[in-house]
Order: sequence, then C-alpha cells, then structure tokens
Amino acid sequence: MKKYNCPECYSSLNEYFVCKNGHYFEEKEGILSLLSYKDKEKLQLFLEKFEDFRAKNKLKITSEAIFPQLPFVANGLAGTSWKARAFDMKFILKELAQNDSLSILEIGAWNGWLSYRLTEAGHKVTAVDIFTDKYDGLGAMQFYPKRWTCLQMNVEEVDKILLSRFDVIILNWGAAYIVDLPSYIDKLRTLLNKNGKIIFIGIAIYPNYTKKAQELAEMNVRYHAEYGINLFFTACKGYLTWADKRILAKKGFHLRLYPFWRSQLKAVLTWKGAMVFYGVAHQ
Repeated sequence: MKKYNCPECYSSLNEYFVCKNGHYFEEKEGILSLLSYKDKEKLQLFLEKFEDFRAKNKLKITSEAIFPQLPFVANGLAGTSWKARAFDMKFILKELAQNDSLSILEIGAWNGWLSYRLTEAGHKVTAVDIFTDKYDGLGAMQFYPKRWTCLQMNVEEVDKILLSRFDVIILNWGAAYIVDLPSYIDKLRTLLNKNGKIIFIGIAIYPNYTKKAQELAEMNVRYHAEYGINLFFTACKGYLTWADKRILAKKGFHLRLYPFWRSQLKAVLTWKGAMVFYGVAHQ
C-alpha cells in the first residue's frame, strides 16, 4: 500500500521512496525526509540558524534521561511550560480512552514527548515536523523506549503528501504558525477517517495582539541582523487573535480554557500575555 506522494511532483512513492519521475527520498535514523528540493535547500539554512538560536538561549533539552519523563518534569525546563503539556497529555489520553490502537497524525511533534505517550498507550502515531535535531526535534525519538513513524516535511502540505487517513489529527501548539488557518482545517478534514476528530492544543489568543505583533517584529529584526534570515520558516503571523478564535469556533471546534486561572485572568486584565485554549472538532 502506497503511503506517500512525492513532494516534488505529487506522484506516489514506491516502497523505496522513489516516484515514477525519479525523485527519491531518504530515511535516516528513523526519520523519512519528504521535502521538495526547494524546501530542503531553504530549510537547511533555516535549521542551521534556528538551532544555533535555540542553543544560545538555552531552549534545548540536552539531558537524554529527561525525555522519557516528559511532560512530567519541573515547569519551565528548556523555556517551555511543561505544566501545560502535562495537562495536554492527560486531556488527550482521556479523550481517546474509549478507543484502542487509533491511527494518529501529530503535526508539530517537536521532540516526541506526546508521540511517545500516545505510542505507549497503544496507538499508531505518525509524527510530522520540520525539526529533526536529536535533542530539539524528531531525532529525539532515539531517547525513548518506543518507536513511531517520523516524517520531516512541510506541515502545510500534509494533504498533498500523505495518502493514509487517520482517526485523530493533533496540532501540537502550532496553530499560530499556520499561514491560512481556515483553509488548513479544511485540508486536515480530508485526512480524517469517518467519525474522526481534530484536536488543537496550545491555542494562545492574545487580547493585545498588536503588542504581540510588535514584539515579534522587533524580535525578527534582531534575528535577521544576527542570522541574515527571518525568524519563521513560513509567512505565518506567529500569534493568534480573537478573530482566529471565532474562525476555530465556526469550523466546529469546541474550545475550552486551560485550567490555570491566575495567568489567564492576568492576560485579560493587563492585556499582557495570552489566554490559552484547547479544542476538539469532529468530522
């Protein structure tokens, strides 16, 4: 059964990841790279600079022993709210508790913390991301006692490249980095099995989005001055607004606030920071 289309010409790939037009793709250390030649060249430079940025700002987990413990670690490790991600894991496993061995597509899988927990629970996971660093991307799978399918690809093209259909699709803290959110949700629906569901976690809505936009613009200026490229790989905003929240609701997502009331209330009263939601939409 053919699982993937060629990212270069969109014809199907054979078991050796070669298409009828001779485009071929490689699997290294458990990660199949499905990037167009243009994206691969662009991404190589982007990842080189971005990984340097992450390392300089101490945003990478570098202890191999920590990975199997994720998300149950001290909050704030490597610049990430693991308290929120522990909530994500518990919520998702509860949401899927009535089903065994579901086929799950996780978009924005990062270092595999959720992929591992889903695999451990008996589900069949396909993890997608552009990041492959062994400490800060899909390459971290080697530090877990379970294995799953890892694909390096442009997440905007999942509907064009993936031939499989899934029971569940999870967008892991990535909605702010999608270029056209309404269209992307429509794309994801084409990848769902009957009675499937889409789960978005980490939907950070900024009440004062103009301030957030200014912060990101200033950060991008500094980043470009140091590295010569933009902070984001795509032309995404990098933040979400109330308008995006209304779009999600219109697209069928039932949204709920994370249960961290103090920080959520502060975001409303001071217009600083974000109100963070999670949500589920059914096919």
